[in-house]
Amino acid sequence: MPLDYVNLSIGDVVSCREFVLDLDTVSEYVAAVGDRSNVFEPESVSPMVPPMAIGALSLRGVLDDLGIPPGTLHAGQEMESAPSDDFFHRPTHPYTKSVLESLPTDRDNIRGIP
Repeated sequence: MPLDYVNLSIGDVVSCREFVLDLDTVSEYVAAVGDRSNVFEPESVSPMVPPMAIGALSLRGVLDDLGIPPGTLHAGQEMESAPSDDFFHRPTHPYTKSVLESLPTDRDNIRGIP
């Protein structure tokens, strides 16, 4: 059951998730975001994980643990929040509409972020 984020206090533990950053997970992340930085070189003896991969996985865990519904952030401010069906099919904020309209239409060739 998700934490009640409305009642969080300073010092509360939000998430204690552990992530295994194996080659498959990091490779899927790099492919999904189109990372061309060459930070992650899977053939090397000890490949380095892109810092944003760690951040993305951590954020996903925190959002899941808090049960925060889908929403749109821009410049650190919440633009829109709604139940999933409304958010994706009936957005009301212009920024959310722009973000959703920018998604590729060929959904068969898209791999999600792990």
